[in-house]
Amino acid sequence: MSTNVVSSPDAPLAEQFAEEVAMNLDFEIEQQGADGAWSPNFSWGDQHPEAWKIARREWQARITLRTLRTLRDFGRIETV
Repeated sequence: MSTNVVSSPDAPLAEQFAEEVAMNLDFEIEQQGADGAWSPNFSWGDQHPEAWKIARREWQARITLRTLRTLRDFGRIETV
């Protein structure tokens, strides 16, 4: 069950799919890059390489923020 469907512990299906959500959260943690960010799982191939560098960083920021918020909401990371 994707955390896009069950995005918080209060989501309607969170309890019903608790095991699947936990597995997905583990997977998301494993996908974190060495730089601490999460990257898009797609690319533009060889098209517009200079624009892709910029777009990729913007996607990384959005994906990383969303993932960190989800992990926080499910108590999978410590907060300050």
